[in-house]
Amino acid sequence: PGQGNYVAANTFLDALAHHRRASGLPALSINWGAWSEVGLVAAESRRTQHLDVHGMQSLRPSQALEVLGQVIDWPTAQVGVIRLDLKRWFTAFPEAVEWPLLGDLAQDESGTVREESAFRAELLTIAFATDRIARLEDHLREQFAQVMGLDDERFGVHRPLAEMGLDSLMALELRNRLERSLGVRLSATLLFNFPTIHALAPELGRRMGLPEDPTDAEEQSGGSPEADDRRAEDVARIEALSDEEAEALLNDRLQSLNVEVSP
Repeated sequence: PGQGNYVAANTFLDALAHHRRASGLPALSINWGAWSEVGLVAAESRRTQHLDVHGMQSLRPSQALEVLGQVIDWPTAQVGVIRLDLKRWFTAFPEAVEWPLLGDLAQDESGTVREESAFRAELLTIAFATDRIARLEDHLREQFAQVMGLDDERFGVHRPLAEMGLDSLMALELRNRLERSLGVRLSATLLFNFPTIHALAPELGRRMGLPEDPTDAEEQSGGSPEADDRRAEDVARIEALSDEEAEALLNDRLQSLNVEVSP
């Protein structure tokens, strides 16, 4: 909300630069990343922290001016300038490894982006189901705290995530992180179907194929084959959604809970 006019204005400037270049006239449109000390991002610390978690660090004005001197004479109409920590970026958005624009950069990271996390293997070495779930809850707190820019000690396992400020974009990012660290495919709406860490951890354990207490599995499934079938159908419908459809569904769900959706 409130970004449509900003995007339209920036797109016009990009197009104007390309038009002038095509006409033999000088022009350069610079798509800047976040700046520190000045600008919209610097004015809100939470936004800065959120970008930093993704690996998009802020440029100091002195750094930005130095880069400006380097690109001002480039024979191109448009250039992006971002201070990017690739390892953090690919951790937050593992699907970006497949983007043609970033694929070569991912390979330059010595394959670390494609390596499976050791966390799944760690869980399998824990003998008791209750201990595995407790370790999984700790992992969820760590991941949520990084994405949401909060202290992980604030995440009580029974506290609804929406009350902590979880929005649809954060939910998609957390889905990506958990898919990578747990080695399973997850639906984008999972975090709203299981709105607390206490509810989410056992569900993730089941999807990972971790051994569990049979009575717990029966309670979660509804205790009948019919409930299992309904659950499987619901999961299949959700997992068939595109990210755009899932985000729209998440926004609707948040609004129904009277939770403010961050832009």
